[in-house]
Amino acid sequence: MKAQLPASEIARIVLIVGGIVALALLAWYLAEVLLLAFAAVLFACVLRGVSDLIEERTPVPAKASFAVACVLMASAIAGFVFLLGMQVQNQLGTLINELPDTIRALGNRVGVSNLDAIVSERVPNFLQNGALGSIAGLSSGVLGAVSSLLIVLVGGIYLGLTPLEYRSGFLFLFPRQNRQVISDALDNTGRALRLWLLGQLLVMVSIGVLTWIALVFIGIPSALALAFIAGVLEFIPFIGPILAAIPALLIALTLDDPYKVLWVLGAYLIVQQLENNILVPLIQRRTVSLPPVLGLFSLLAFGILFGILGILLAIPLTVVLLVLVKHLYVREGLDEEVSLPGEPADKTRTFEAE
Repeated sequence: MKAQLPASEIARIVLIVGGIVALALLAWYLAEVLLLAFAAVLFACVLRGVSDLIEERTPVPAKASFAVACVLMASAIAGFVFLLGMQVQNQLGTLINELPDTIRALGNRVGVSNLDAIVSERVPNFLQNGALGSIAGLSSGVLGAVSSLLIVLVGGIYLGLTPLEYRSGFLFLFPRQNRQVISDALDNTGRALRLWLLGQLLVMVSIGVLTWIALVFIGIPSALALAFIAGVLEFIPFIGPILAAIPALLIALTLDDPYKVLWVLGAYLIVQQLENNILVPLIQRRTVSLPPVLGLFSLLAFGILFGILGILLAIPLTVVLLVLVKHLYVREGLDEEVSLPGEPADKTRTFEAE
């Protein structure tokens, strides 16, 4: 006969399982709050990256370096708004105001005379009851979006100002013998996030500039606004470039030259080819690369689970999960060494045959 577990051991197992289930349900219920917290961590990584660079290259102390980093970030945003913001805003406003006429002209060209009325009737119902309505998430309207952004910015500043305080508090949740391993995993994760953010920023700026040059050369109105949209949507892989091309193609369809749409389509395809075959490989040599299939399915999975926030944060979340799996499971659990993003080469060995 098999020995039965004592009642106290059974009760302990039940309590542990119940606690895990309760934490999982709580995490699911607070998923949007946790995603906003992760976005604040990303912003803190940006600030700390700039702050650490200032501290390494200058005699400025740590807290002063962080203050300088915040000022530089605010100045960069203010400079963009001052130099290009009004122009982009005016062009975006023009695009929005001319959207009904653009849809009407497109409908006339394809033989649907009331296309604008059909779209104006269907879109509100789709937004309210369709797929977008189901993934609207935490931010319902401009006020919710601004509130979420402020939470992320303020949270990121606090996290970046005293990261060791929050890090120590997190490590206390784990047994003493595991804290060093968790600490190393956090270091590697933070390094990977900073490298990914740097690479993503370079790609977004490059795509925006290339798109602007191409659209100006073709002669498409509101080229700067369309390039700004292309650069911003580049943050969302796979889907972003497709969405960015739609307004440019709609505008091209309304122009007198019927070949303009082919030129615009060709320009966006060429820019994406330059990105995939030249820009991204060059940038990822020094940053973080993800297998394309992993990125695609993570985008799909996080989008289904968490909606718009999940789509926006899918790739950085996947970077974090990939680093944690490599460090905690492959390296520590299976005792196999793998390379991690940004880690010195002398600390790693790969799966090459020995």
